[in-house]
Amino acid sequence: MNDSAPLIRIVVGSMRPVRVGDQIAAAVSEVIADATGARVEIVDLADLRLPMLDEPAMPALGNYQNAHTKAWAEIVSEADGIVFVTPQYNGGYPASLKNAIDYLFAECGTSPHSSSAMAGTGAGCPGRSCARFSNSSGSTSSPTTSRSPFPRVVRRRRSPRRCPGDRPGLR
Repeated sequence: MNDSAPLIRIVVGSMRPVRVGDQIAAAVSEVIADATGARVEIVDLADLRLPMLDEPAMPALGNYQNAHTKAWAEIVSEADGIVFVTPQYNGGYPASLKNAIDYLFAECGTSPHSSSAMAGTGAGCPGRSCARFSNSSGSTSSPTTSRSPFPRVVRRRRSPRRCPGDRPGLR
């Protein structure tokens, strides 16, 4: 693989012992590499083991003190694009992914990103939740924007229920 090719990092958002996100990330990495010629790396939050946000200052200040935060910030900022592979937990994305995103600020707005959500029902909810968060951090793309070069992979809900954040007054 060419070292000058774009670097795409796929972040596995679940840390549960029994999960399929790592398998989906492996499959998606092959598709992205074949379709784009990009270098693709999988970043598993289960391997990073970030503690609940423990930085003494706000991430927006960029004054990271902890080694694990600096390493995570480097992982994100070095990437030319990020793909989040996340399950749905109670209508949103898991706390492990929210926590990882909360550690960073400037890094979240520098790389185009997409999300791939999977669930038996309601998989669109975490994708929309990630989009709302990333848009508030100044990110350059979202799961539904055409600027992202990666497809949004979502299994549609069977139920007509909406995500809690989709109801008026909860946004």
